[in-house]
Amino acid sequence: MGRNMEELLLAVEEEMAPSILLSVLLSSEDEEDIEKAGEIYRILRDENKLEVFENRGEEKVDEVECNEEESKVIHLKDELKFALQKNVKLERKLKKLDQRIEELKDKDSMAQIAIKNERKQLKDDKKVLSHDNYSLKNEVGSLTKKVLELSSEKELNLKKLERQMNALKAKDEEIAKLHAQMLKERTENEKALAAKELEVAEARTAGSDEMTFADLLAAEGQIAATIEAAPTKQVESDQKPHELTEEILMKEFDRVTHELGLIYDKKDLYNFHTAMKSSNLVILAGMSGTGKSKLVQAYGKALGLFDNHKMTFIPVRPAWTDDADLIGYADTLQMVYRPGDSGLVNALMSAKENSKKLHIICFDEMNLARVEHYFSQFLSVLENEPGPQRVLQLYNGDLKDNLKNSTQYPPVIPIGDNVIFVGTVNLDDSTYHFSDKVLDRANVITLNVLNFGNLRKVSKEEKGTTILKENRTVSLELFNNYRRMLDRFGPW
Repeated sequence: MGRNMEELLLAVEEEMAPSILLSVLLSSEDEEDIEKAGEIYRILRDENKLEVFENRGEEKVDEVECNEEESKVIHLKDELKFALQKNVKLERKLKKLDQRIEELKDKDSMAQIAIKNERKQLKDDKKVLSHDNYSLKNEVGSLTKKVLELSSEKELNLKKLERQMNALKAKDEEIAKLHAQMLKERTENEKALAAKELEVAEARTAGSDEMTFADLLAAEGQIAATIEAAPTKQVESDQKPHELTEEILMKEFDRVTHELGLIYDKKDLYNFHTAMKSSNLVILAGMSGTGKSKLVQAYGKALGLFDNHKMTFIPVRPAWTDDADLIGYADTLQMVYRPGDSGLVNALMSAKENSKKLHIICFDEMNLARVEHYFSQFLSVLENEPGPQRVLQLYNGDLKDNLKNSTQYPPVIPIGDNVIFVGTVNLDDSTYHFSDKVLDRANVITLNVLNFGNLRKVSKEEKGTTILKENRTVSLELFNNYRRMLDRFGPW
């Protein structure tokens, strides 16, 4: 109970209830006090507040009667003030309720707007999804149609490939028969040659028949005529009619050697061609003056490479000690890459840019310096098959962003199957011998020194004319066909 309520009870005891009660009604904010005061007020009103006044005596009765009307007025005023006070409090509560209602209305309005926007967004999403669904259905339909078309096309292609495979198998069988026949004819020719050589040897040992040098040349001519007159058949291959067959290439190779005034054993020509097909490093060995460099030059000319700048001759120097002498180095002072003056790097760059063209790089007098020193990186690279791992490193790749000419000369150069390396070596005391590491990675061919009796003057008629068309070059694709023929039938 509050302080005002305590004053009210004290006032009741001191017979001052009406005034104190009015003060409580007007000043109290505690609803309990107000309700308690109202309850006491009603009790006093019902009892007419006479208990207290009767104890005063007879003299105060008249005063009470006189003031009865006044007390009623005061009582009514008190009730009115009490009602007004309660009305004010109710109005406050009503105002708070109205504010709360307005807040709830605002929240409801915002919620309605959010729901409306969300519905609109959902409708838009539904339209987009419907459109996507329609597009996907159309795409699925077109893809299904395409799958059916591809399936039918696949079946047709499979049938076509099957027919081609059957045709190729038949052609392979025919080629195998022709090859067997050619081997048989070759064996017979070799037997005939051996018989002729035996006859010549017997004639030389027999004292009864005196053969002159002219007779020996005539006998050699008959042997050569027997070989040339032997029937040869051209093996069919995947070559187009207008392309060079390998047989025509070898005839052109032989013709070019005659044109250069050179005479080689035909076995050496065939061995050299076979080595060039089967290896990426070929070494021609022999005594000085046997025409090793000329043979490489003649081979390049027969392929049409010599006149089309697809051949590079690099004379080896005795002072070369490492690969920097051959390929160059990175100048970190001037921040440029300086290629070697051998021309090898430029030749490899040209081969990279013309990957469908055949390139031959010849190291002349290869063993004037130690091959294991200046050619060491190549010996490791040539072990790999053509691909990402078969690259020549010119300099450290970390310097690429710092070197001024790194765009022209990248850190690595790929070495494709269109590059063939060949070297010529002299077998004498002025040069270095090869180690097993070099010999394991190269095809070594030793040129035969022909007998003086086999040297015949080649007339202009024997030289003949070139079989190749002007500016015609054997492509890498055609040379790879020669390589496949080697894989299929073996060496000549």
